[in-house]
Amino acid sequence: MSKLIDLIAPGQVVVLRSGSFDMTIDSVDQERQLATCVWFCPASERVQIELFAVHSLSRVGSEPDTQQREYFALGEIVQLQSGGPLMTVTTVDDSCGREPSVGCIWLDPLQRQLTSLYAEFHPAALAKAADFSEEKTDLAWVPWDKARDSWKS
Repeated sequence: MSKLIDLIAPGQVVVLRSGSFDMTIDSVDQERQLATCVWFCPASERVQIELFAVHSLSRVGSEPDTQQREYFALGEIVQLQSGGPLMTVTTVDDSCGREPSVGCIWLDPLQRQLTSLYAEFHPAALAKAADFSEEKTDLAWVPWDKARDSWKS
């Protein structure tokens, strides 16, 4: 097993070695040495999920604390470690024998109607909204009431 795969863990923020947006590791397939990355694309303002070879990724910032387990409550406001919109936790699945997952919902900023989007993430890929610095929360899109008012015009 390569040393690089030992450095990649769910919740870690990474970029492609050739350059990319910040992405959050959602899961790692150690046998195939592939990482599932999630990020919000600024151009489409949509969640993107893609598999990448571990050797094609570089970590951003410090190594994740894989011993620390984040727990989320229904209704809690969260955001991907790599940024994106604020999301509301709707499901938490920590069933025995399964990878844990947190289901999140958020509003689609591209629609001129109230369209919600849903995705499931590894808990380490998320951070509570209160954990973010002002710099990261600036990446979040406008609150829905302000967006709704702008749609009226």
